[in-house]
Amino acid sequence: MLKKRRVSSILILSVVLLFQACGNSGVAGVDFPLKIDDIDFTVTDLETMYEWKVGSQVTKPRSSDDIILVVTAKISAGHQEMQEKGWEYEIIDENGRTDVPGVTSFSTTTRNGKDEYGIELIFGVDKNAESFKLVVGGSEIALDSLKVK
Repeated sequence: MLKKRRVSSILILSVVLLFQACGNSGVAGVDFPLKIDDIDFTVTDLETMYEWKVGSQVTKPRSSDDIILVVTAKISAGHQEMQEKGWEYEIIDENGRTDVPGVTSFSTTTRNGKDEYGIELIFGVDKNAESFKLVVGGSEIALDSLKVK
């Protein structure tokens, strides 16, 4: 009986350690938050469009060869704290072309009495680009695992 318990305990411990080791598998900043300057940053959505509108503001690509790429992320800090960080944002496609956001939009939603924060970054990218990396505050996030809408 003692041998059975010992083997069972070892097996359970092995499974627990395996799950812990795999707990952060995936892409930091997409599959789980990337911590930058004590702020969690997680890209949740990528969407392309020919123009981006908020109220009366309309953003269009600079060139007819481009399209708008909207990167949406959850963040663990509000607008004021994000502004104080002074992060720079950049998108890089598979050909090395870079762009900075033409618009950066912050949001706050209150759910169950708790504030949830978000950010949208609006870039102009090549219509034919298929793969992107986002640079946030000097940290790179590979966006390949996200489907572009």
